[in-house]
Amino acid sequence: MAAQFDIVSWVNENRKKSVLPSAVITLLLVVVAIFFGWGYWLLVPIPFAIVVFLYGFHIISETGMGYKVVLGKMDDKSYAPGWYWVIPFLGSMTEIETSNMCTVTVKDNVMKNADRREITFDYTLTWYLVPEHVHLLHKQLGENEYVKKALLPQLDMAFSSIIMGTTYSDFGGNNDTEEATDPAAPAAPASTTPTAAPTTESKDKLTQVVKDVLAVFENKYDHTFFKDVDLNITNLRFDAAYEKGKSDLAKAEVDVQIAEKNNNIRIQNAKAAAQEAEIQATGKAKALDIEGEAQANYVVRIKSAEAEGKKKHGEVENEVLEKRGKVLRDNPSIIRERQAEHTPKVLVNGNGGGVMPMVNVDSFVDHDLVGK
Repeated sequence: MAAQFDIVSWVNENRKKSVLPSAVITLLLVVVAIFFGWGYWLLVPIPFAIVVFLYGFHIISETGMGYKVVLGKMDDKSYAPGWYWVIPFLGSMTEIETSNMCTVTVKDNVMKNADRREITFDYTLTWYLVPEHVHLLHKQLGENEYVKKALLPQLDMAFSSIIMGTTYSDFGGNNDTEEATDPAAPAAPASTTPTAAPTTESKDKLTQVVKDVLAVFENKYDHTFFKDVDLNITNLRFDAAYEKGKSDLAKAEVDVQIAEKNNNIRIQNAKAAAQEAEIQATGKAKALDIEGEAQANYVVRIKSAEAEGKKKHGEVENEVLEKRGKVLRDNPSIIRERQAEHTPKVLVNGNGGGVMPMVNVDSFVDHDLVGK
């Protein structure tokens, strides 16, 4: 199925392209009519009518609203989406996009808090235009000029009324880390170093400050022109002295953590060394106990062996003596032989005679053996 031709859309898309050619044709026909006679004047109105129609034709899209100015005077209403015709060269119609969110971002906005310390931040303000009143907004100053000369100054007043009653802690900072300074002295320049990543607590506090500012701002800006206004604060910085204090505190906390960690390691190492020394001492003590016990056992075994040896030796000697006595008792001749062996030799005198001395036989007899 062929698409239907939309004459209104075609005219809106091509009117600006057609105005210049039609104007040129009109001008050429006027020149020709001047030189060649009145008959050509009949052709002049045709392209001129086309120029007038196209130049005065306007379409307001579905996402916008329009306002019309005729002879320098703005109509007292906004024009809804649709197509309109305005007398060319005497009036004009302007379309304003109202469905898109409007945004303005302000960088490095500086305020002073209750302690006369500087707070620097960026913020983004967003809003939607009230469609029915765009003509009033542009009748006064126009949207851009109104935002710059009225809306943002009103927001600054709201910021000042809230921030002047806050301290750094209200933004998630810690006043205890501030350096002692004279409030009357010039404030140190704001730190250009981005702050550390905000904590959940600081985000909550900053959100509360934004809510407080919006509550004040709601009573200041003109709701006739703007609706659904929202605010977002970013890149919050405190003055250089405070940032330095925070940095030094954070560094000190890190140093403390490192020192505690190193101290714990040293304590653990000392405990391990003490345990190792205790184990070694216990081992040495046990070894000494074992060695002493072994030496004692060795001495006992030596003495026991010596006593056993002496006992065996005595038994052997007794056995030998018993056997010797038995032999002598059974063989008296042996006794006589032994007596003869112990008898002194007889000396012979010069005359050839000798004298046999008297010998006591009992002195040569072993009475103990004989008795046995």
